[in-house]
Amino acid sequence: MSETPYPEWYPDFDTDPANTVFQSLVSDWLDDIQSELVEAIYTRSQHESFSVRMLPMLTRIDQEIPGPGIHTAVWKNNRYRYPFSETFERILRPLRYIPAYLGKACHEPLFARAALQMAGAHLEGCVKNMHRIGSKQVRYPRAPLGSLLRKKPIKRMLDEKILEAMRVYTNLGVNPAKHDYTAGQVSGSLFTFEVAVYGYFLARRFGAAVLEASEQLVPIITAVEDATTRRYFFGGAAMSAS
Repeated sequence: MSETPYPEWYPDFDTDPANTVFQSLVSDWLDDIQSELVEAIYTRSQHESFSVRMLPMLTRIDQEIPGPGIHTAVWKNNRYRYPFSETFERILRPLRYIPAYLGKACHEPLFARAALQMAGAHLEGCVKNMHRIGSKQVRYPRAPLGSLLRKKPIKRMLDEKILEAMRVYTNLGVNPAKHDYTAGQVSGSLFTFEVAVYGYFLARRFGAAVLEASEQLVPIITAVEDATTRRYFFGGAAMSAS
């Protein structure tokens, strides 16, 4: 019997977070945007174009959470680039992949795992950035998210409620996305598009709280705005119209 938190095949089109592994976290941490997310995900069941219909909806929702996210991508001719900052690279680089991976996962669940991995990497970057030595070097550069959340300097800076929520998120989302390839299923994807969407927005909510607690929220917003003005970007990807 598999011990994965994903024991069953999920419906192809399911907007209800109660039917995802993130049920309790969505209720507790995304309550203010949950109805908007349900509406956006519902467009998938109507076979709407991701880039034309759903992505703009998710982008608007993303703007309701402080800090950089998919809304920070700069678009031109159906292609995007992402602002680059050396200081905040480990936080921003994972976000660079999210629009493309979500676009792929909308039509092919195979890519949902990659989207969830990048969401977890973004949150891990936010936590690593909390405890720095000097202006650039982080203290725990190779520690994974679960280990970081057990470090005393990190625990001193965060409220126990959000620490516990991030532990649950790590155990149910980040670690399975990175390590779990034995779901006990004969075929099919372990992760769904819906799980990837909720997983991304949970990472954003937690990441924004971490950045605020470490007094890095305003600096990273300023760095992103400056990079955009100077046109200092990571490379991005083309987004198909499908």
